[in-house]
Amino acid sequence: MDSPDLCTASRLRKAARLTSQVYDAALAPWGLTTGQFGMLGAIAQMKGARLAEMAERLAMDPSTLSRGINPLIRQGLVAYETDPTDRRAKRLRATAKGLALHKAARVGWRQAQDEVKLALGADTMTRLNQVLDEAIERL
Repeated sequence: MDSPDLCTASRLRKAARLTSQVYDAALAPWGLTTGQFGMLGAIAQMKGARLAEMAERLAMDPSTLSRGINPLIRQGLVAYETDPTDRRAKRLRATAKGLALHKAARVGWRQAQDEVKLALGADTMTRLNQVLDEAIERL
């Protein structure tokens, strides 16, 4: 039996938590968490995506994504709009306020990127991103 110390999931989750702490601290001046910054950016990129489409792109459960989006809606950063082809369906869009905040918060995101790159080293960060991209594709 493998040792729990060798658990890939545990290592990934720990690395994700530590990395998120760096990004959360850098994004705090804009009132965003790492997850909110990512969701807002994805919504801005996918202009008018349905919740299920967004959840698939972010590899999230739709109900989890919905709970994450609710604070963004309350803050006026994201809005639901009726799908013109199916009046029962809703599509997500970033509001002008949301787009402006995301653009401004990129300063904090860049700061976090630089901090992680400094901590890991540029070569390690590049290799890590390549390995993670490969894992995401395979899983």
